[in-house]
Amino acid sequence: MAAIFLPSSILSNTGIYTKARQVIMQNFHIKAIVEFGSATFMATGTNTIVLFMQKREYWDKPNYRFVSRDFILRNIPRHLDFADTETMYKNYVAHIGLNFEDYQTFVAP
Repeated sequence: MAAIFLPSSILSNTGIYTKARQVIMQNFHIKAIVEFGSATFMATGTNTIVLFMQKREYWDKPNYRFVSRDFILRNIPRHLDFADTETMYKNYVAHIGLNFEDYQTFVAP
């Protein structure tokens, strides 16, 4: 388990932020995100978040990458994949308490 402080822009900006989100999502299960205001670190004026996460097991990484790439980014099923990938993903997103469309936006490049 880990908790790291990051600028809140990590959640929505493009460019290097997109790559950072990909690295985080490929290597960690996000357990919680806590958002703070701009006065958290006094004079910086930077909106910050704390990202609570747990390292993914090695075998979990390829499955996550393939399913998210094919289903979320390309909207296509994979041969010999789960019988209903869309339902699986929607159930997972509901289980972690997020909106499905928001989740797709978060993991998409």
